[in-house]
Amino acid sequence: MWAQYLGAEDPGYGFVDEATPGLCLWVAPSSRGFGVGRGLLRALQAKARHRGIARLSLSIEPDNFATPLYVAEGFAPVEGREEDGS
Repeated sequence: MWAQYLGAEDPGYGFVDEATPGLCLWVAPSSRGFGVGRGLLRALQAKARHRGIARLSLSIEPDNFATPLYVAEGFAPVEGREEDGS
C-alpha cells in the first residue's frame, strides 16, 4: 500500500488534482475478506490526516473485490471519470 502525489502532466488513473494523493492497496487473495485491507486503508487514512492531507483518491475496476470496502470507507465515484475506473 502507498499513496503518492501525481502531477497533472502524467496523472494516471484516479487522478483528482495535484493536491490529492492517489493510493494503491493490494492484499493477497488468500488474505482477502479478513479485514486486512480495511486495517491497511484505515492506517493510511490516519497517517494522511496526521500529515494534514484532506483526501485521497484511487481508481478501481468495476468488478474489484474491494469495491464495497472503499464505499464503506467513504470513497465515491467521480462523475465523468467512469472510463478511468471508479
